[in-house]
Amino acid sequence: MRTFIFILLLLIAVCQSKAQEQPVHCSKSTAFTNKRQSRTSVSLEILQLMDQYDVHYYKLDIAAERSTTALSGHTTLQAKVVNGPLSVFVFELGNEMTIDSLRFNGSLSPFTRTDSFVTVTLPASLMNGSNIKADVYYSGTPNGGVGNDAEPFGNERITWTLSEPFNAYHWFAVKQILTDKADSVSVCITTSDENKAGSNGLLKNTTVLPGNKIRYEWKSNYPIAYYLISFTVGKFIDYTIYANPAGAPHTIPVVNYIYSDPAALPYFKTELDKTPDMIETFSDLFGLYPFHEEKYGHCTAPIGGGMEHQTMTTVNDFFTGLTAHELAHQWFGDHVTCASWKDIWLNEGFASYSEYLYHQTDLASNAQDWLDNAHQEATSVPTGSVYVDDTTNTGRIFDSRLTYKKGGLLLHMLRFEINDD
Repeated sequence: MRTFIFILLLLIAVCQSKAQEQPVHCSKSTAFTNKRQSRTSVSLEILQLMDQYDVHYYKLDIAAERSTTALSGHTTLQAKVVNGPLSVFVFELGNEMTIDSLRFNGSLSPFTRTDSFVTVTLPASLMNGSNIKADVYYSGTPNGGVGNDAEPFGNERITWTLSEPFNAYHWFAVKQILTDKADSVSVCITTSDENKAGSNGLLKNTTVLPGNKIRYEWKSNYPIAYYLISFTVGKFIDYTIYANPAGAPHTIPVVNYIYSDPAALPYFKTELDKTPDMIETFSDLFGLYPFHEEKYGHCTAPIGGGMEHQTMTTVNDFFTGLTAHELAHQWFGDHVTCASWKDIWLNEGFASYSEYLYHQTDLASNAQDWLDNAHQEATSVPTGSVYVDDTTNTGRIFDSRLTYKKGGLLLHMLRFEINDD
């Protein structure tokens, strides 16, 4: 495996340089990725301004209901100046969201808005090492990043977030740059007491509030990319099972928020119960589950697929390939994240190939079917690169043939070249 990883890293460096010389165009159109919106390119000036600080912590305090995508929120963004002097502080928040007030390092601050970018001109420049704390209070109905629909069992509404690749700014104040992971995140959701709210990390506290409300406080102490922060609100039951991978200091809870309709859990249970074995299998292949001090789990939502939110995947169904794919992302995509959407095949190629790897341990005929189908799709058109040239186009980022299938087959080829290491 060490040999495999070493060769892969060399290949990444080569592919990046070659792909930049010979750009290749990709495309995709599926129901799931239609939920992921494309965006216009961000100016170099804006990127340079945001590159002046390093995010350490997000705290999201949000009021949300399962009946609507409308929400009100308070984002606390803590950071440190790294490329000072910093005279202008810039972050993103969708202009459909009304900013009620903004405090910078404790002081009420004026701001300007240009499209989705919010700019605060500081009264005095901050030098390298200076701490930043921005508190942004806002409300509205996001134009993206938050979905709402009826689940298929009891027809109850569910509200969920899906921020990949560019939609986090629609629902919280954020720096949307892949290379700047927050060191930790807190997500606090206040909702009606008939609901549960799932999110990243561990559930630290649940508080009953006046007016038939309840507050769920989640906290993760692992570094996290902006698009992997999430919440889901709905009528759920908690079905928790446990994985026991080799080398783990304790069992790992697999916390599943399942639709509350009595028919849902029996329908999902057989496939869902494979998750601990998958965690144990992938821990043997890739190293110990990277978030073993917290949890893994799922929130069910009618999203038309799955999304690998860190420590708690959002998913619409459970079947072996999908469950394995989203779990594998915890290693490839979440723990290790590509620095640019141009290289998204690293996330999706590893996750796709992990479907095949798990099928090999579960049912060999399914593994061969996966390989045959991947070859058929990847070779259905004779051209195309795993490298994404145009990262403003979400369809090109999540091209099924190139990013997923060809990405997975590229890894299969490497495995063959190094004698099945």
